[in-house]
Amino acid sequence: MDQNDELRLLRGACAASQTGAWYYRVGEDRVEWTPLLHDLFAVPEGTELNLGFALSFYVGNSRQPVTEAVSACLAKGTSWNLDVQCRSMTGRMFWARTIGEAILQDGRVVALQGAFQDISRERAAVDEQMRAQAELSFVLRTMTDGFYLLDNNWRFTFLNAASEHMLRRDPEELVGQCIWEEFPETCGTIFEQTYRAVSETGHSKTFQTYFAPLESWFHVTVHPAQTGIAVHFRDVTREVSEQRDLRLFRTAIDAMTTGAVMLERGEGAIDFWPIMYANAAAIKLQDHQTVQDCHRRDDHRSRHA
Repeated sequence: MDQNDELRLLRGACAASQTGAWYYRVGEDRVEWTPLLHDLFAVPEGTELNLGFALSFYVGNSRQPVTEAVSACLAKGTSWNLDVQCRSMTGRMFWARTIGEAILQDGRVVALQGAFQDISRERAAVDEQMRAQAELSFVLRTMTDGFYLLDNNWRFTFLNAASEHMLRRDPEELVGQCIWEEFPETCGTIFEQTYRAVSETGHSKTFQTYFAPLESWFHVTVHPAQTGIAVHFRDVTREVSEQRDLRLFRTAIDAMTTGAVMLERGEGAIDFWPIMYANAAAIKLQDHQTVQDCHRRDDHRSRHA
């Protein structure tokens, strides 16, 4: 590959990555740009550029860091690599990465050179990711169900506000601590078995169990996460208690020799409300009534035949 071919490849790579180069001669106060930088800043090629004019394209909070970086490079030869915001001659705002280094001659800085890349797309993707993370964090922090993350060493890395209420612990005290040490009662239980299984297999699992230290029933769903596992849990003590009471109630009702039914409130007269539950005596009575109704209909037909 000759120099011309290599130059074409380098220019192609620079164009594809939106990267240009610049050069500053100290004694002449003259800045040179490659064509891509002229395009980015909408400055016609052939325009005479000095350091002050080049720095004027950096806006807002970006200008001072770049100015200080250039000054440090001129004075001490310190290089820089900064992500900054710029505005072109047409007013287009964009994010860029500026890199600079000193060229020394006999220990003295005689010039600066570097690269300049348009990173607007990269920055937009990062900003979108940060917004998505902020929204997710808000949802997790404000949701009424408990949620926490464990890393690969079983240490808490995040707990939402609902976890504080259900676990009766301050999330700030738990972050960075090992779950098996903070909740030793979980060792050897379905909690540890399921957590380790999800971590090893990468498959989500759900279970419901009673946790004696907190005197509560929990419905727990465990998902694999990038750096450990994610645990979503609900306190279902009230639901379990209601289901238990309902079972006891049905057992007592079923033992009755008299018929009993539970109706779901509906529209119109109570006679038309749907039956939710009927004990054995009520079903037997209903079957007997149905037989009697059939006999009446048969008797009515025979008398009018």
